[in-house]
Amino acid sequence: MASSALRFDGRVVLITGAGNGLGRAYALAFAERGAKVVVNDLGGSVSGEGKSTRAADDVVAEIKRKGGIAVANYDSVEAGKSLVDTAIRNFGRLDILVNNAGILRDKSFSKMAEAEWDAVYNVHLKGSFLVTRAAWDVMREQQFGRVIMTSSTSGLYGNFGQANYSAAKLGLVGLAHTLAIEGRKYNITCNAVAPTAGSRLSAGVMPPSYAAAVKPEFVAPLLLWLCHDSCTETKGIYEVGGGWVSKLRLERTLGAVMRSPTTTITPETVRDKWSVITDWTNADHPESTDQTTKRMLEIIEAMKAAPAPSSSSSSPSSSRDEPVDVVRLGCDPVERPSDLAYTYESADNFAAFPTFAVIPAQLSMGSTILDMDGFRFHPMMLLHGEQHIAFHKPMPTEGTVTSTARMLDIVDKGSGALALLQVDTRDTSGALVCTNTFSLFVRGKGGFGGPTTTKHALPRVSVPSSPPTNVIEEKTHTNQAAVYRLSGDFNPLHIDLNMAKVANFKQPILHGLCTMGYGIRHVLQACSKTANGDDDTGNHPTIASLQARFASPVFPGETLQTSVWQDGSTAVFQVKVVERDAVVLTAGRVVFASDADAAAPPAAGTANKTEQQQQQGPALKATAIFERMKATLSEKMVKKANAIFQWNIKDAAKNTHVWTVDLKKGSGEIYRGQPKSGRPGCTLTLSDDDFAQLVDGKLDPMKAFMSGKLKLSGNMMLAQKLQVLLRP
Repeated sequence: MASSALRFDGRVVLITGAGNGLGRAYALAFAERGAKVVVNDLGGSVSGEGKSTRAADDVVAEIKRKGGIAVANYDSVEAGKSLVDTAIRNFGRLDILVNNAGILRDKSFSKMAEAEWDAVYNVHLKGSFLVTRAAWDVMREQQFGRVIMTSSTSGLYGNFGQANYSAAKLGLVGLAHTLAIEGRKYNITCNAVAPTAGSRLSAGVMPPSYAAAVKPEFVAPLLLWLCHDSCTETKGIYEVGGGWVSKLRLERTLGAVMRSPTTTITPETVRDKWSVITDWTNADHPESTDQTTKRMLEIIEAMKAAPAPSSSSSSPSSSRDEPVDVVRLGCDPVERPSDLAYTYESADNFAAFPTFAVIPAQLSMGSTILDMDGFRFHPMMLLHGEQHIAFHKPMPTEGTVTSTARMLDIVDKGSGALALLQVDTRDTSGALVCTNTFSLFVRGKGGFGGPTTTKHALPRVSVPSSPPTNVIEEKTHTNQAAVYRLSGDFNPLHIDLNMAKVANFKQPILHGLCTMGYGIRHVLQACSKTANGDDDTGNHPTIASLQARFASPVFPGETLQTSVWQDGSTAVFQVKVVERDAVVLTAGRVVFASDADAAAPPAAGTANKTEQQQQQGPALKATAIFERMKATLSEKMVKKANAIFQWNIKDAAKNTHVWTVDLKKGSGEIYRGQPKSGRPGCTLTLSDDDFAQLVDGKLDPMKAFMSGKLKLSGNMMLAQKLQVLLRP
């Protein structure tokens, strides 16, 4: 079905320079679709000399012969108000202004006289200013207006012999941009058009055959659309001609910062960084001066802040010199004695707070984030979307760990890019301590043609509809962001009021990871209460994995309310700000390692083992590994494998713990215990340590099978399909 025709009934249009060429085509087109037209033309020559009423009168007569409504105006555009008065006097309003009048005084720059510069400037740029200024108050009072500035490819790209013309034409682009900003709240749009058409100004330049192919009539349709009531496009630049229309935009490279707190920019640093400065890879497209100002402020703030450590090796804490710094997460041993374990290095049960695992991970991921296989962007465009941490062993309270980051995937989300980054943290023996998965959203980097989904997406968590088992409220300190900043996150957004305002926040916001720390601490308190009665004794269960999604910012001093739904080994949680009733942390889930092990049913042949015996020894590595695997499940995996696998994992005491990997339906499922339905296609049995080695790629599956470390039963050929899970 054909779309409805664009009509201009009741609208009044003023077109300057409408006696010939493009202006005439515009006037006829608007009139044909119901507009009342003011046809302005001085009637002078191409160079602007002389004066005549004939050009404007001829177009008015042509419009009237076709049944349209039009009046003539013969003033120079430098008369400004006189043109607008003609519209008001005859039609009582003015809705659309097309600044089209122009002259040429071409001359090479060295030979151009000042009078030749002024003549062109006065008609094109100053004339457009004067007419538009006269129309502006009329349009503001009407709360409606459409303004067109006529630029040129000479203004956009330059042209020999047209220094005066090209300067004026590019000046009109700047004028259009500013008017678009100032007119937005009055429903006034302003766009710049650079037409290519056969006209008096191009006569003698274009061959006749080319001029016929780029008739003015091929340009008019774009003007009519941009000026219609239903079109809200503004601040645009368009090239048009011969039936072709395109939009232009400004583009800049990401550039390079060449100063630091200890060095300054020099001509030599500019020279040495020139390849980066001029690299158009992943260039951005600024739309306002605010974006440039914002970038300058960021650089200034970065110079004030001490540089973040660059080494991937770091000490989580020292039991004597640097106790685990969780006071930055609101821990208070005076108000909650159980917090002493996380704040005092001499406490009997001194331990690292679980979310401290993100600190060594953050120290290693900087270069991986800022140069993701050439996908470069500015750090201020980065938003933290989700966080997942899987623990393979308890976080040490002292010692050295090494964190290695790798990019899992970059997904095209249209308005931005979603980057999934994994960081493995190991101790000095090479054993995995924890694995962090960061879900990061880069604003403005979408539309690059990449995949729109990923198999590495973090598992989805839904908040139950039932009432929570526990609710904990706590007011954050007004200086909480300043305190948390000491953990190494020096983003000025969390400390500087001016930077917060640039980012459209009323004040500095709290770090998302600090909010998550509050939420996890509340979950531990709630679950300890569930296990031990009314008081939080500090005997907190061991966490196998945790995750959360950052939904909204928190302002220091606000009250956080954490709702917890505990169900056996799993606790789902959500955090909201009480004062604003705003959810700030959602899709939260904590899986407890010890509870998960105890809840698993014994495998065949282990019925003689007691539940207490099966809980002996350290937490299984497999618990965290399978939890991490859940994040990789996808329908694609299910299609490739189409099988159910049972894993029998043996701990140090030879007890067997069972997991099921169901790759038979939907997006797959991983859970503790025997298959819920059907028989496993393949069963794999091996020790917890060997399983961890297998997953890390340190143990070859075939060698493990031949040496007896890995035992297979059922359809052994199906084991090959597990590569989609082990090596996604």
